[in-house]
Amino acid sequence: MDKQKYAIFFPIILFIVFDISALLINYWISDSLSKSALTINLAGRQRMLSQRISKSLLLVKLGPTDTEKQTARTELKTAIQLFDNTLKAFEEGGNTLDGDHKPVFISAIKPSQARQHLAQGRQLWTILQPSILLSLDPATSTATLLDQAIKNTLQHNLALLESMRQMTLVLEQEANRKIQLLRLIQSAALVLALLTFLYITGRLIKNKHIASKNNQALNAVFNTIETSIIIYNEAKEIIFSNQAANQLFQYPDGIPNRLSINNILTFHKSSPIGHTRRGISFPIKIECQKNIFKGIPSVICTIHDVTKQKEKEENLRKIAFHDPLTGLAKECA
Repeated sequence: MDKQKYAIFFPIILFIVFDISALLINYWISDSLSKSALTINLAGRQRMLSQRISKSLLLVKLGPTDTEKQTARTELKTAIQLFDNTLKAFEEGGNTLDGDHKPVFISAIKPSQARQHLAQGRQLWTILQPSILLSLDPATSTATLLDQAIKNTLQHNLALLESMRQMTLVLEQEANRKIQLLRLIQSAALVLALLTFLYITGRLIKNKHIASKNNQALNAVFNTIETSIIIYNEAKEIIFSNQAANQLFQYPDGIPNRLSINNILTFHKSSPIGHTRRGISFPIKIECQKNIFKGIPSVICTIHDVTKQKEKEENLRKIAFHDPLTGLAKECA
């Protein structure tokens, strides 16, 4: 019995484990997609910021009005700070601003190829950033420094743009590879869960067939017994009767299941009574014992018709106390 329980409960536990694993992997995939999408979006924004820096720097020098030059200067400072913060976050992990200018944490970039392109971008940025900041600082800003900053930007901006583009491409490829791997693991977990479910279903069907055969065998044994057997549950509803009981209580098609035991039996300690389907009462001898029948707490009763025994006892009593010739009581004879 313990082996049978182990054979069914262990696969159920495995099914639950595989199912939970699939759900966790699904959550992991969603979380990974979200983080990868954020990193890729920010990497793409770095390309846009490098172009904005070039454009704003040119407008600082060539803007038609002082207002436009001042606006370009402000945009340039913002773009430089955002580009630099995001670059540091890619390198070491840290906070930056997302597309809605809300603080967001990103982890350091791990793929080696992406870090190579990131290092190239950092090298170029190390050349560009100081010259641009010097040209914007009111204390050091001169036309010569501005021209030098523009020259450096025109010389290195395309390379910076390309390094950011390559980094974004590698991140996209890495994200796709990771998602494919996670989905493969998820599919494997789902397949294992399905196979386990099919195994459990097969075991349950097999156990049901075995239980059905056992019940049939048990019923056959009960039906070969000449003693009447009736089994009822805690609600006093009959759940089994053998052929001897069906004949005794005159139910040719079998005593109906769920029929109340009180319909056919009257329990008296001294003289219990049985009642046939047609309402005929007769004396019985009954012995009942609580037990488990087909997994249900039940009461199993064996019943004997003692009508003939009562008649014999009555005849013996008459013989003992009455004169056989006159029929009168002996003390009166």
